[in-house]
Amino acid sequence: MIIIRNIKKNKQTFWYANFISIVDILDDNGFYTGEKAISYTKPQIMTANISGARGESEATVFGINTTDYDRVIAMMKTDMDESSILWIDKEPELEPDGTLALYPDGRQKTPHNHIVRRLSRSLNSVLIAVQAVSVS
Repeated sequence: MIIIRNIKKNKQTFWYANFISIVDILDDNGFYTGEKAISYTKPQIMTANISGARGESEATVFGINTTDYDRVIAMMKTDMDESSILWIDKEPELEPDGTLALYPDGRQKTPHNHIVRRLSRSLNSVLIAVQAVSVS
């Protein structure tokens, strides 16, 4: 079933970045501000089948009572995990070196709009439940 879903005409482009660590924010003099920032890998572009709205048949893949996701991504393999962030239906603004473009205070210029909630891996495919988020 997954192989049929992953034919080329059904794939959509999206971006993702994986969590690296939480780092301390330093001021201009190198002193700790007491604030923290989350660092991510450089965003990667990928294509996969992305469902529309969540349906009951998709909910059974991750559990009968699961209601904390909006869409499902079906693909053959990925290095995403449950702390990855995604840009679906929009492209992140990047620096020339490929890293996320950030404002001076550490906020993303084009915030991600989805997060990974769950992954379901099998021998030949991966289903990823993603949830829409609003990041300011």
